[in-house]
Amino acid sequence: STTMSVGDTVAAGGNRTFQVTFAPPNGGTFIDSLIIETNDPNNPSMIQYLVGVKEAPEIDVSPMTLTFADTTVGATHVLSLTVHNTGADTLTLDSVFVVNSLNVTDSVFYSNWGGPDTLAADSSMTVQVTFKPNENHGEEDTLRVLSNALGNPTLSLPLLGNPSSNLYPVIVSQPDTAATQGMLWSYAANATDTDGDSFLYTLISA
Repeated sequence: STTMSVGDTVAAGGNRTFQVTFAPPNGGTFIDSLIIETNDPNNPSMIQYLVGVKEAPEIDVSPMTLTFADTTVGATHVLSLTVHNTGADTLTLDSVFVVNSLNVTDSVFYSNWGGPDTLAADSSMTVQVTFKPNENHGEEDTLRVLSNALGNPTLSLPLLGNPSSNLYPVIVSQPDTAATQGMLWSYAANATDTDGDSFLYTLISA
């Protein structure tokens, strides 16, 4: 904007100062022009080119992919990522959420972000993402980070996780199949679990 108004006059041999204000809505480089039209027969129209730069926030996230170690179904595994404002203005994190391949919110991966958050220039914060598999197959989802960063307002980070192969316990002892009528027959069952999980076993019928 300018303090110049239509109809302003300048006396012969005189001069006048006008102010031009630069107030951009967001960061970046802006180019415009100021056109001055007068009653000067030799220069009825003059153009003054305007260039303005406003510092802007920039976002950097590390790592850009989270790959979780094999995790038992029902258990959890947590990884962290760092969000860094590499720009010169305040970065605002508007939303951090997980979506699956159908672009809907997923519960297998979830973050501890409770935002919104702001980061001053050259500052950072940590976001934790949890993987909790509920089925025996691999998962590939996406973590979305929405901010006011110039050039990268939306970041999409792959999330990769696999459930561990949990094997069933196995009875390793063999019962004595020979029995004598009228005599007590007993069998001490012995079982083992390859994964080292705790388990219970019970005689269902005899």
